Amino acid sequence: MYDATVSYDLGKLDPGLRGLQASVNVQNIFDREYVSDCNYAFGCYYGQERVASVEMTYDW
Repeated sequence: MYDATVSYDLGKLDPGLRGLQASVNVQNIFDREYVSDCNYAFGCYYGQERVASVEMTYDW
C-alpha cells in the first residue's frame, strides 16, 4: 500500500497569499484490497479503500 502527500506554498504564486499553504493527501493510491487486522473472536478486517483529502493552512 502506498500513500502520498503533495504541498505547495501559495505565497510563491502571489505575495498576497503569503502564509497560505495547500496540500493534497492520497492514502492507498492504487486502491489495493488488504487485510488490516485479524483477531480470534471476530476474524479479519479489510483496510480502508483509496481516500483523498485536501488541506489548507495559514501561518500568521
